[in-house]
Amino acid sequence: MDQNNQAQKQSQNSSSMAANGPMLANRNGNLTSLAALSIAMASVHGLLFKTFHAHWNSKGSCFLAVHEFTKKNYAILIEELDLVAERIRALDGMAPTDHATLSSKSILKEDHVDIYDALKLSRHLADSHHDIERQYQTFIKQLDDEDPVTADMFTGLAKTHGKLAWMYKAMMD
Repeated sequence: MDQNNQAQKQSQNSSSMAANGPMLANRNGNLTSLAALSIAMASVHGLLFKTFHAHWNSKGSCFLAVHEFTKKNYAILIEELDLVAERIRALDGMAPTDHATLSSKSILKEDHVDIYDALKLSRHLADSHHDIERQYQTFIKQLDDEDPVTADMFTGLAKTHGKLAWMYKAMMD
């Protein structure tokens, strides 16, 4: 296939993606609800695996406290994933489920795998919860006028992440 045909085919694929798939930005340049929800789902998915890592692999004097606290936390994160996925479906989107998509959309880095000290893992999880809380606050501002239901959902979820960050920090004192 020559370069002109490749360019034409690529242009057609891009046009059909925009027409059939969820747009990433609205007319004001803000993220759409579906884009924000997909980022949220990806980020919480990443946080869930960080939490599993801390639950299974932490070591140190506060191991038991971290082990028990992370068990409660991953149940909360699984509930959040379900809530976000259901909101995506309610908006006629499809929840992302493949690892490559989730990894690419997450605001969190996969930088936890070499940390085993329970206190360091607690700090790392506190920081990750704060990162998600801040991201949700951005989503709330962007979505409040156009999709108050999703903005309200993010308000409750941001509060939860703020509380969990505080609790991880309190464990370190």
